Amino acid sequence: MKKKFGDKIGKTTISVDCYFGLGLQKADVDLMPPELKLIMNLSEVLRSISHKLGILKYVADSVYVKSIRSNCVQNVE
Repeated sequence: MKKKFGDKIGKTTISVDCYFGLGLQKADVDLMPPELKLIMNLSEVLRSISHKLGILKYVADSVYVKSIRSNCVQNVE
């Protein structure tokens, strides 16, 4: 993803959204049953660690891709 977005748009970074599912958001923790709260909290711990240990982003279930458009990027088909 980083290469494709980088080739098409420009400088690209990848960061972790969550682990153990798609779209598990800390803001929703009060809506979850107890067993899912544990998973949510573990996901948040791993997400926090991934800021320092970047390799963890490669095993995340959901990521953010941020690209900054470059004026000199070629269109690659």
